[in-house]
Amino acid sequence: MNKHPSLVIIDGDNAMKSAIKEVFPNATHRLCAWHLYKNAVSHIKDPEFREKFKKCLYAKFECDEFEEYWHNMVERFNLVGNDWVEKQYRRKEQWATAYLSSKFCAGFRTTSRYEGINSFIKSFVDSRDSILALVQNLERALRDYRNNEIVAEFKTINGEHVPITGLHSLERHAA
Repeated sequence: MNKHPSLVIIDGDNAMKSAIKEVFPNATHRLCAWHLYKNAVSHIKDPEFREKFKKCLYAKFECDEFEEYWHNMVERFNLVGNDWVEKQYRRKEQWATAYLSSKFCAGFRTTSRYEGINSFIKSFVDSRDSILALVQNLERALRDYRNNEIVAEFKTINGEHVPITGLHSLERHAA
């Protein structure tokens, strides 16, 4: 098969970025929106700015609309010359939807799904394990993960539908 991803979502870690670039040289790196927002919270204390920044992360701007919105936002909050804000602007092609609209990412903007899997696997491994124990534990983790997916699929197919809106017949048909 020899297929490679065209886009990889990363948290900004430079070592990871270098490794991915070496293994998948043609992949576009998209910065995780959740990590960017978390960094905005720690670097810029104004909650109103953070809401405007969130719009930069998620809104479907054209490039010129994004540029106008960004510059107005930075001026409004008196952040011209702010190191963190300028760094994010320089990296905008890696996170702003306006610049990534030609790249297919199936709606993913964060690493949360992968981090959930990572957290699940961590519960099966220990840094003190031998290589053999590591492989055996990873196999067990993979079996459990697949089993959980099969159980969830079975419950979806055979479970009782619980309506959550007043449109019961429409929900039943959709289910």
